[in-house]
Amino acid sequence: MKKAISLLTLLSLTISVFALPSCSLLGLALDAEHFPDNELRSSLRSFDSNGNGYLSKKELKEAKSLLIWGDCYDLTGIEYLTNLETLGVIHCHCSDFPGIESLTNLKTLTFQEQCPDLSGINNLTNLEEMQISRCVFSERFVFAYEYPVTEFKFSCCVFEKGILFDNDLVKKVIFEDCAVSGDVVIADCDGLIDFSAYFDAADKNLNNLLLDYDFDPLKEQRYNVDLSGCDNLDHVRIENGQIIASVDLSNCSMLKSCSILDLRYYDLDKICGATLNISGSPNIEYAFIGLRGLNELDISDCPHLISASKQTSIGGEYSVEYKSDDGHLYCSNEKLVLIKD
Repeated sequence: MKKAISLLTLLSLTISVFALPSCSLLGLALDAEHFPDNELRSSLRSFDSNGNGYLSKKELKEAKSLLIWGDCYDLTGIEYLTNLETLGVIHCHCSDFPGIESLTNLKTLTFQEQCPDLSGINNLTNLEEMQISRCVFSERFVFAYEYPVTEFKFSCCVFEKGILFDNDLVKKVIFEDCAVSGDVVIADCDGLIDFSAYFDAADKNLNNLLLDYDFDPLKEQRYNVDLSGCDNLDHVRIENGQIIASVDLSNCSMLKSCSILDLRYYDLDKICGATLNISGSPNIEYAFIGLRGLNELDISDCPHLISASKQTSIGGEYSVEYKSDDGHLYCSNEKLVLIKD
């Protein structure tokens, strides 16, 4: 009787194992049940070393890097690849990212064309870098305080309602060939070391990649950049092809250099009134300011910034070095160069 019960128990366990496809003795089946998206399923076949249509425990363990090139509409099933360190979705059409919280070994995450909901990344403590390109953000882009990413790179993206970073872990933020409407706020991000941005709604690279997008409403939109109070910020570079209203770099105690340039020429009546505040940054040694419509520059409490009387022609314009006894300057229609004493 005991032997019969043991056999029945073993049989029930065997049936249970085969009733759960993910626990098949052959491994994880590369089928539509586990991976509904054809492109994802096709990309995963590169890990199926013996071509039997299953991913063994060993094969899953060795899956460290995955690049999905074709059009991907559903990332369901990606949660099985818990050892992934690098994931790239080149033609992403996904609005959400189910199972992302399982990818605890992920270090680099890349999306092109669409960025899905990333609310699950807050537990990915190994995630270091995110790269997002050719995406249009119709709502304000918000990078919340709990996300662990230390480096963010955007390329050929459009931000229709501004950008907000509220995070002390991020160290580097880069915007290349992007366009923005609304404020760029990265204030009081104490971990930030390097900030670099090029915003230009008329940029050819951006326009060629997003052919169906109407950039005209953005071309003359004024925007503000707020980097104030970033205690560890070392370097700032902003190359501007749109109309910048203000840049606030005040109270960045470790800031050593900044470069802020206009790369396109607008009528002065459109761009005048810009302000730049570098006050309370005692370690800054170099500042190159090429804002043609600059009306107000505050360099109070920046003891290293001095002036020289020499003017040098650069491309038909002038680089001018200034000094003000009270550290408060007013100017327009010229480039400013402030250098270390």
